[in-house]
Amino acid sequence: LDVVRSFRKSVYGHLGPFGARVGRVKVAMYGRLEVYRRAVLNFGDFVEKMREKVDVVVVPNMNLHPLEQAELFSDIDVLLTMQGAHMQNSIFMPPCAAVIEISPCLARRTSFLKRYGAMLPYHNHVQMEVCFPSLNIGGDKYGQNLTLCEHHMQTLLQYTLKEIERIQKCRKQHEGN
Repeated sequence: LDVVRSFRKSVYGHLGPFGARVGRVKVAMYGRLEVYRRAVLNFGDFVEKMREKVDVVVVPNMNLHPLEQAELFSDIDVLLTMQGAHMQNSIFMPPCAAVIEISPCLARRTSFLKRYGAMLPYHNHVQMEVCFPSLNIGGDKYGQNLTLCEHHMQTLLQYTLKEIERIQKCRKQHEGN
């Protein structure tokens, strides 16, 4: 954890001041559409459903310089995303932040955050496993893509609303620190 804090402090030296955020909670969604696996195939429908209740920013891709990735994540309070190595950037998220991770229930790997312990103590991690009958576990590189059903979209929306409320309370607790 000390190494992560040291690295984070070094990167933030390039990004400017860092601390508890004020104002609206920023929610971002990343569907992994530019990569060949673990993509949310109906990402557009998912974004529309979320936007009915939550102001959402879409992250189109992660093909960014590492410093740009750190800067992007430093401005996100709640991230909804499929599992993947991009989640290592959660260490740059502000205090009280949350990651809502979507993972195929039959995936060969566990959560990136659980596997590598990439979260900081004041962050929150929610993992939702999505099971669907068309999962191809026979080695096809497209086998872990998924389509979210109405139930899963609604569940993710509820998780997001709960995290927004938690972050607002957390911010109030950390005011002045």
